[in-house]
Amino acid sequence: AQMLFRATGGQVGIELSVMKPWHDLVAECWQVAVRRRMQEAGAQKSDEKDCNGL
Repeated sequence: AQMLFRATGGQVGIELSVMKPWHDLVAECWQVAVRRRMQEAGAQKSDEKDCNGL
């Protein structure tokens, strides 16, 4: 939104009531991705422990 504002020389308005739901959605998607990476990393560590025990 800020890039669009700057690119148009300030001639574009930014309606926060429109941006907030998108911002919330992006933040939620980011959190889901972080949790998934953490779970996958934990699963890999668990697999490594199983292989080392052989």
